[in-house]
Amino acid sequence: MRRILVALLGCVLGSAIAQAQTFAEAPFGPPQVAGTIADLRLDEISGIAASRRADGRYWVHDDSGNEPFLYALDARGALLGQVRVDDAANVDWEDIASFVLDGTPYLMVADSGDNAATRGHYELVVIAEPALPLPVHARVAPAWKLRYRFPDGAHDCEAVGVDVTTQTVILVTKRTDRPQVYSLPLRPRGDGEQVATRIATITAIPKPTAAERALKLNAARYGHEPTGLDIDPPGRRAALLTYRNAYVFTRADGQSWAQAFTAAPALLRLPLLPQAEAIGFDREGRSLLVTGEGLPVPLLRFDPGAPPTH
Repeated sequence: MRRILVALLGCVLGSAIAQAQTFAEAPFGPPQVAGTIADLRLDEISGIAASRRADGRYWVHDDSGNEPFLYALDARGALLGQVRVDDAANVDWEDIASFVLDGTPYLMVADSGDNAATRGHYELVVIAEPALPLPVHARVAPAWKLRYRFPDGAHDCEAVGVDVTTQTVILVTKRTDRPQVYSLPLRPRGDGEQVATRIATITAIPKPTAAERALKLNAARYGHEPTGLDIDPPGRRAALLTYRNAYVFTRADGQSWAQAFTAAPALLRLPLLPQAEAIGFDREGRSLLVTGEGLPVPLLRFDPGAPPTH
């Protein structure tokens, strides 16, 4: 009975969103379960990114307070190995991005979380993507770090993406009244602290009603809060995850990301996950993967195609 009620609640919430907001046509079909993540080391996944070295391989990490490890998964969510990131502390790792710059594949880990909004600065740690298979006790040193702050005080940020075409890092805040979009240079000059630039406010994501906030479900109470972000390799689409759904913003020819994030996104409805925290395009930028915290947790896959008609 409880499962039935949860499923019905998901349908009600999805219907309310559809009625309240007009969205662009979805470029993906309904989600499929690609696999299940069940390894005990991965009970707090808060970011996922596709390998730029091999198809069907993904990198994930755990949330705050865990060791600074990155974990490699196959396309079904099975653990392939782990690597420790030297000279980095997992204060509050909240997202990961993968990209290729000057022929080298990289991973960027975002130490950007700040639930209480008390941190004075944040850090992005970039490493050259390790080759698979990983040796036992694998370690990797940062290629560079990017220390930054926001111009208007501390912000919790769980959604970070990289656009190599503009050499820009995009950050979307979580706990603001409306999600705020900021940008940073991917390779700033010098090692000094950077100040993020606010470029847009996202108004398309509906905020929960008072009744929804009273429910003891993250998807209902905090459904509008972004928890993950990824940008496809061509730098055309940004997939933004919330506890409730995912939204795909498309950057047309001649548009900036500021313009793209203020336009109507496409809506991807999620089944009710315990805590949706991680979203990433596959290596080709065609499909989307979604997962989150808790064990066992499904690895969802959105493939290209038309959404179902109702």
